[in-house]
Amino acid sequence: MKAQKIANAFLNKVPIEAVENGEGLHKIKLQKLLFFAQEEYLFRYEEPLFEEKIEAWQHGPVVREIWNEYANLPYYIIKNIPQKENIPQKAQEVIDFIWLKYGEKDSWYLSNLTYSYQIWEDKRKPEYLGRGELTCKEILEYKKECERNKAEARKYIDNIAKEFLC
Repeated sequence: MKAQKIANAFLNKVPIEAVENGEGLHKIKLQKLLFFAQEEYLFRYEEPLFEEKIEAWQHGPVVREIWNEYANLPYYIIKNIPQKENIPQKAQEVIDFIWLKYGEKDSWYLSNLTYSYQIWEDKRKPEYLGRGELTCKEILEYKKECERNKAEARKYIDNIAKEFLC
């Protein structure tokens, strides 16, 4: 699937009233939503949601083709509502999940969140000219590692809580 189709699905989640009032979706936020959707889809299904590469740019992960599509927008705000397209159910479920989780967050919160990803930081090194590709394999392995760490942390916290309750 093309990243633009996924981007359009996120753009269709912006309330029409917001677009009519001159608001829209910041293109940096759209980039982060695409990254998180790719990550979640890879984790759930072990296959990519979209085919375009993700690169490690200054403000976090970026799909260059989508960035270029909206490059000349004033204030980087996407104010158009694309025509709705049919999205496979698995893809739509991930889009809905990511929107529910991050839709209310602003662009800079999401950028800062991606700065915590070691794989992003690694691909910002000079040998990658500051824009190395975050491969699907790397994204998936990093997500799996993070989920393992979260599970271990939950177990540790549960054990500590049991000690205090006894």
